[in-house]
Amino acid sequence: MKSRRNLLLSLLLCCTMTLGISTVTASAATADENPQPFSFEVDKTVVKGGDTVPGEETFTFDLVYGTVGENEQYSVVFTPDDSVTLADCGIAFTNNTITTNGAGEQTFTLGGTIDPTKVDSEHHWQASTGNDGVPKHIITLRLTEKNDGKAGWTYSDVERYLTITVKRTGISAEVGILGNDVYDNNFENIYTAYSFTVKKTDADGNPLVGAVFSLTATDSTVVLNFEATSGADGIATFHVPEGNYTLAEKTAPNGYVKSDETYTLAVRNDVDYTTLDWGGEPGVYVYNEDEPDYSNFKYVKYQQVTFVNTAEPQPEKPADPIESSEPTKPATPETGDNSNLFLLAALLFVSGFGVFGATVYCKKKKESAE
Repeated sequence: MKSRRNLLLSLLLCCTMTLGISTVTASAATADENPQPFSFEVDKTVVKGGDTVPGEETFTFDLVYGTVGENEQYSVVFTPDDSVTLADCGIAFTNNTITTNGAGEQTFTLGGTIDPTKVDSEHHWQASTGNDGVPKHIITLRLTEKNDGKAGWTYSDVERYLTITVKRTGISAEVGILGNDVYDNNFENIYTAYSFTVKKTDADGNPLVGAVFSLTATDSTVVLNFEATSGADGIATFHVPEGNYTLAEKTAPNGYVKSDETYTLAVRNDVDYTTLDWGGEPGVYVYNEDEPDYSNFKYVKYQQVTFVNTAEPQPEKPADPIESSEPTKPATPETGDNSNLFLLAALLFVSGFGVFGATVYCKKKKESAE
């Protein structure tokens, strides 16, 4: 049984060497046997599935340990072993993400490190001599793309099988991609999204900047909320994946009243003409309840909708005071509740003192004359 397994592993190694795909050799181990790097290339094909060009997007890859066996048709098969981690094998898969930009095929390098002190049967490596007669250890891992659930993206479900070989005649790592009837290492992703615009104006048709529109999915288990803001031309643009949505104004420009208008939109990517509520061609549709009852298609092709804002009402100015024809009386200074009495008493006192003084003066002048 052991010789049969060794034979299978040797066949895998021979296939790897024959295909010659992404073969990388690590540097020789140092005296203290530091972790040694390994790397390999993957091809990523991004397909534009709608009318919107895909931008930058990050994808993550997983490596899983497993055993290599044979099925009833004598084909090599890989069986994952979830009880064994990469760390158990002395492998660190540190460079496991790529970032694409736009559509087309792009090539990226993934990899990590191997701990030479764990390259043995105790850590799930298999000993083999291969056709070249050189003692070595090999391990086979399954490479897959992780589904992060990004809106609008279709993830690749292909499986690739990574065979790492470590030769004891100077540590090296040879990495190749192989699999059942698969001779490449390509992963394909489709980005499906469609674009449409919304316009914002005032009551006179002038464009308004700064209005925020919301687009909320109505039929998804994952909450999908999109927002777009109108520019100087009053236009806001959305790029959204397939689904059913409600379009509304979230925030009005300063000085304007928010519109209470809403629209039901459907973004579609299939061509099923048997669907009863819309036309079937890929694109953006808006629900029109005024469509005649005999029509099967209540959803019609979307054309730019306009949200109109009215200006906020201005506060009323206070009325001007009414002018009186009567002459204005000078204000009487107030010094308290009895201020008028004190003022009258003072006037009387001064007046009396003046009369008394004048009488005395006249009497003295008369006496002098005599």
